Amino acid sequence: MHAGFVSDNFIADGTCHVESCIVNKSPAFRLIGVGSSLAFWIIGFTLGGRWLDGQIDSDPLLTIVGLLLGLAIGVTDAIRRLLAVVRYQERQNRRINEGKREGQ
Repeated sequence: MHAGFVSDNFIADGTCHVESCIVNKSPAFRLIGVGSSLAFWIIGFTLGGRWLDGQIDSDPLLTIVGLLLGLAIGVTDAIRRLLAVVRYQERQNRRINEGKREGQ
């Protein structure tokens, strides 16, 4: 544990060192994060578009724009997160294989 840290991942003010936060999560936990993040972007932008439609009476134009924007951002974020999981698993597999070779 480092001085000023609540844990190895979080600084006292609650911010996270992204690399250490990502590395310390199990693959299953990361995959749950992918799905929930995708849902967050889609729902958030769709609801935002719906709200804007109500404000300027353009129903359903901005709802559809919000949905498409949420999909685009959500899929981009999901791909980024999935690639991080794949890289993490590849590193773990390399470490395991190196350990087996050293133990032989």
